[in-house]
Amino acid sequence: MSTEHLILGWIKKCPSHGYVLKKCYQEFINPDEKLNDAKLYPLLRDMEERGLITRVTEDREVGPSRKVISITNEGTKVFDEWLRGDKGEGYSRRPRYDFFRAFPFLVKYAFFYNLDRETAHAKIEMQLAKHKAKLEDYRGARDKMVEKGLEACKVQVLDFGIMLEETIICWLEETVEHYRERETAPGIEKQAHA
Repeated sequence: MSTEHLILGWIKKCPSHGYVLKKCYQEFINPDEKLNDAKLYPLLRDMEERGLITRVTEDREVGPSRKVISITNEGTKVFDEWLRGDKGEGYSRRPRYDFFRAFPFLVKYAFFYNLDRETAHAKIEMQLAKHKAKLEDYRGARDKMVEKGLEACKVQVLDFGIMLEETIICWLEETVEHYRERETAPGIEKQAHA
């Protein structure tokens, strides 16, 4: 994923300014990673020097002036080439189990045989509650997107997130049931019989 291409895509539809770009990045890409001024503004200067964007100062009646960022013909060309190309679309073959990065709980879960049943069960229940809340948040966001009449591709991206959360919840519910049915956590039982 390229921050440059994201910026070009966002401003292609609607010219914007730095604050909105930072907010969009944090809300839609990674809430834990801020697109701070030290990263954004040097990138914008570079993009402007390469002729991908223009920045025009806009005076406002209220508040300080700000620079409106717009895409140029060259920026549109670069964005369209990226969008039509296949670079960065697929998963690499390594690491083999890259879903660990997407769902870090699995890293710990792989060692749950070291936990007593009650602790393991409680941790899974906590994950289940978090993912159910996230699913409801996604569904609410989807409803708002539909009300606003946003493009179908944007709604479908959220549908992917909803389906992913539903799958995670299904797995967590099955895992909770597994712990309810057993007296010991998986692995502990095997060690005891070894």
